[in-house]
Amino acid sequence: GIIKAEMYYLNKFHTEKELKKSIHEYIEFYNNSRPQSRYHDQTPNEVREAAITTPEVKQYPIEENKRIQKYYLELESKQLSCVIA
Repeated sequence: GIIKAEMYYLNKFHTEKELKKSIHEYIEFYNNSRPQSRYHDQTPNEVREAAITTPEVKQYPIEENKRIQKYYLELESKQLSCVIA
């Protein structure tokens, strides 16, 4: 989803070759140049490099997915309405 939102939908591709080149460039950018808040403003490759070179394991918790939370709340609400009825 990230690659579509940040790269694909923002550009127009005329050939498959252009699309493949852009995907490879975006992956390179994402891994090496795009700091991420969940990694405390480090890039994914910086996190990987630190994991390989340091003996201490650093945890980066995964944020809860808001769409999934919303889905479960709606599901729970529907289940409660069925029980009440």
